[in-house]
Amino acid sequence: MNSFKLGLCSVTFRKKSAAQVILIAKKAGIDYIEWGGDIHVTTVEDARIVKSLCDNEGIKISSYGSYFNSIEYDEEKWIQVCEITKKMEAPSIRIWLGKKNSEE
Repeated sequence: MNSFKLGLCSVTFRKKSAAQVILIAKKAGIDYIEWGGDIHVTTVEDARIVKSLCDNEGIKISSYGSYFNSIEYDEEKWIQVCEITKKMEAPSIRIWLGKKNSEE
């Protein structure tokens, strides 16, 4: 048995639904998914649904890719990000640490 785990980011499949992403992950033997906050998990209700779908398929949630920008801090948005993360029981949150996009 392998000692390593495999994961993917849901944003790799932007045009697929959360349920489709989970199906793809399951078929590929993926253990973990980081759920993106720009497409798949934008609300606490989305988080509840995604958590349930993952639990049903035995897939863990590795993190929440929030797209929260630490430079342009917005307390209301941060609270929402934390609520979503908590609802999914994700152990970590990915945020942006600057103003430049990833290509820069």
